[in-house]
Amino acid sequence: MSKIKKVLAMLLALAMVLGTTLTAFAADETTEANAKVSAIRQEEGKTVSVTAYKIVELDRTSLTGYKDLTGNIADVTKPTTAELRAIDTTGLSSKPMTKGQDYSKGSYKVADYTANLTPGMYLIVVTGTTFVYNPMALSVNLQNGEVSSTDTVAKPSEPTIVKEADQPDVEIGKDVKFTIEATIPSYGPEYTGDVTFEITDRLSDGLDYNNDASVEVTGLKDGYTKPTVQQDAQNARLLTVTFDSEMIKNHPGEIVTITYTAEVNENAVTNFNPNTNTAELEYSNSPDNTTKKDSTTKTYTFELDGLAWGSTTDRYEDIFKTDDGTKTESSEEINYARLQGAEFGLFTDEACKNLFKSAVTDENGRLNIKGLDGDVKYYLKETKAPTGFQLNDVVVPVLVEPTYEEDGTLKSYTISIGGNVTTTYVAEYSKEGTVTKVDHTGDGYQFKNTKLSSLPSTGGIGTTIFTIGGCLIMIVAAGLFFASRRKSAK
Repeated sequence: MSKIKKVLAMLLALAMVLGTTLTAFAADETTEANAKVSAIRQEEGKTVSVTAYKIVELDRTSLTGYKDLTGNIADVTKPTTAELRAIDTTGLSSKPMTKGQDYSKGSYKVADYTANLTPGMYLIVVTGTTFVYNPMALSVNLQNGEVSSTDTVAKPSEPTIVKEADQPDVEIGKDVKFTIEATIPSYGPEYTGDVTFEITDRLSDGLDYNNDASVEVTGLKDGYTKPTVQQDAQNARLLTVTFDSEMIKNHPGEIVTITYTAEVNENAVTNFNPNTNTAELEYSNSPDNTTKKDSTTKTYTFELDGLAWGSTTDRYEDIFKTDDGTKTESSEEINYARLQGAEFGLFTDEACKNLFKSAVTDENGRLNIKGLDGDVKYYLKETKAPTGFQLNDVVVPVLVEPTYEEDGTLKSYTISIGGNVTTTYVAEYSKEGTVTKVDHTGDGYQFKNTKLSSLPSTGGIGTTIFTIGGCLIMIVAAGLFFASRRKSAK
């Protein structure tokens, strides 16, 4: 019996040893864990691929227990973003990750990607999307005989471009300052070749480039130079800035700023028609493809008696010239004749010394003046009356007051002449941002002239009496003068 007990004890001890051994080696370097990368953005018509490249593996002979497979990582427990970005994936073992179900995150449709991976650290590379992702690392750990994954959330390094003008409206002949800001994306190691990062700027016909552009890059490292703005030889309103690939790769997250001025010229469109200026960024969004983003500014200038918008017939009267009217025999109604050929000056000062524009009334008595700034007071004065009429030298203030939407689109404007609002214009826009209708209120400002032949006698009968009296005094004085001369002669 004692021998049987000894055998059973030995078998029990052996089982315990085997059990301990099995537990210790239940998970090893070949054991896989399900790893996940969350929130990869999905796009219509795009096939997104996610690949895990093994960059660190277990190494029981090293002090850290890990081995760098890239020759690029100083501390295998904490690789830096710069080290991850510099990794060449050629020759590294890789595994494609499987896409899960789409779901919503904010305004985007996203999906998670998973793969069964052995212990170590992995570089995650995303391709086939217009989004550039920050370099991502994912770890699969072996600890206490168990394998687990430290999942990661994808964060796009989305380049941006924003263009702004220093003022929403401007007078013809004056400058507008434009500023373009673009963010450099963070390119990963999959971008082994050159990357594209180019900004193109297109000015409308109403803007003339002043050839004064400058380019700045935040955090510019030694050995790299800023590019210059190139003006197209065939199109003076087309500007291009091309950035060196290595400079872009080594300046992730930095901001490019381009500034320049342009003069508003006589080709500028007016009122609800904006003078547009578009900056476009073309950049690499995968090793083999590029995509584009743009930003547009709108600069307005105003026109009296001009088209309210587009090429429509919506032309209303802001100022019109007439005679002083003729009362009809059958009623108290006064009929006014429109006057052609009245010459006016629009001045920037009340003393009417600084002339902005000259204009002449047309056959309908309308006075068309183009290129006014918003919220700036001008002064209108007749400089020459039509033939047969007396000059009306009254100085009349003119003011255009616009209101804008948050995106810089002109919402409405009023015209005040002579201190009173004479016309108001309010636009309606489509979803695409084009004007569909302009509501107009007000009758405009009537500027009158008096005929020379019908000038009234100033002072009435009193003037006549004083005239006769004056003549009599002069006759008596003349008689006395000649009488005194005869007396002197005798």
